[in-house]
Formats: sequence, C-alpha cells, structure tokens
Amino acid sequence: MNLLAQFKRYLQNRQLSPVSVKNYLSDAKKFLKFRNLKLEIRNLDFKSNDFEIYYRYLNKQKISQGSLKRYLSSLRLFSQFLFQKNLLKKNPAMIFASISQMTTTASTGDPKILLDRFEKFLIKEKFAPVTIKNYLVDTRQFLQWRTKNKWNH
Repeated sequence: MNLLAQFKRYLQNRQLSPVSVKNYLSDAKKFLKFRNLKLEIRNLDFKSNDFEIYYRYLNKQKISQGSLKRYLSSLRLFSQFLFQKNLLKKNPAMIFASISQMTTTASTGDPKILLDRFEKFLIKEKFAPVTIKNYLVDTRQFLQWRTKNKWNH
C-alpha cells in the first residue's frame, strides 16, 4: 500500500480536520520528494539522518517561522507514524521537539543545565554516542551564538 495513503488514514483516525490532513500529507510528500524516497512501503529506505538533513535544508530557505514550525510539526507526526509502523527504529523527529523546547527556554535558562537535560534526553532515547556528541556540540554552538546575538524568534 502507498505510504501516503496509510499516513492519510493514520491522520484521519486521529480525527484531524480535512485541512490539517491535507497540510500534513503535503508536507510529508515534500519531505519524501526532497529525499527522493519512494512512496511504496516495500521500497522504503530511510537513513538515520534524513530528517536532520531536511531540517537543515528548511532552515536555509527563506520561509516564515510559522511555515517552518508547521513543517517541523508535520515531520514530527510523520516520523511518529513511521516509528509506530515499525518502519523506523527510532523516532528521529523527536529531536526537533527537544531542540525547540530548549531554544524557547534558553534565553532564561542556564545553558549548562539545558545541555545536561538535552544529553539525558538523547541517552534516554538511545541515540548513538557519536550522535549525542554531535548534537551537543551543535546545540552548544547554537546557544552560544544565540546568547551573543540576542536572537529572538
């Protein structure tokens, strides 16, 4: 069965509005097209960093923060669907939720405490040690940049 058809059924079972279902499907299709992934489950070939690559791509685009948040929300739900269908061993988009939560509290929180919480989250989610190290380095650099530039979203 077509992956997007199954995702549509998954969304409808969650009793989402027809407009929300349409948007989630559109965003999932854009992600699949970006990664050149096939729509048939038997041909599905996700790599562990597909969501991260797409996230970085989206960040480089000139799109509004509202659109970026919608795309990330769609990615989180799509990856949750794939994880529940056992098509992914981990739910990679959970990392976006954690990063998003950290950046909203970073302006008032101690970066060391935030990084410690983030590391515990990554360990709990059973990310590989190298992945944890890379995420912590990237996040530390981002928090330093954010503090230096006093960036607000």
